[in-house]
Amino acid sequence: MKIIIDTREQLPLQFDNKQITETIRQKLNVGDYGCVFEDGYEVPVYFERKSLTDLFGTLGEGYERFKKEIVRAKETDKKIIIIVEKCLLAVARGCERSYRSGDAILTQLFTLRQRYGLETVFCSNRNECAEYITQFYLSVGREYIKARKAGNKRMDREGEKGCQATRTETT
Repeated sequence: MKIIIDTREQLPLQFDNKQITETIRQKLNVGDYGCVFEDGYEVPVYFERKSLTDLFGTLGEGYERFKKEIVRAKETDKKIIIIVEKCLLAVARGCERSYRSGDAILTQLFTLRQRYGLETVFCSNRNECAEYITQFYLSVGREYIKARKAGNKRMDREGEKGCQATRTETT
């Protein structure tokens, strides 16, 4: 399994799991992190990593650009998951560099979930983000292998199934 890291990602996460054979820097059309299996299958689920400051900026002044990314993902049958480098309660406390409250940001995140199916995962730090992404793609990989063994060569929706299995956010 290879992790794809967008070339615009300024401070990439470190992936230490032995099942990740390599990390590749390449431009992604959506998200910051993706995954491709050894046979070339690219999982249609991408993670958009956000620090606390970046989250507040993206959902504030950068919101129109971000909405375009969400629409672009939907149009190309890709799913985005926002992965935040802070727990939900830290987001609720707010960001001192933002004019928006933490409650307003959480309301917006959960509204995006309802309107666009946009998942948000809250992690306590960068290491937890990397581990979450790794475990997510490993779980998709296990289902992919099962389907291949069962003779199902078409995996267009396996990434979606993997997302549906992760409907709970971590704190």
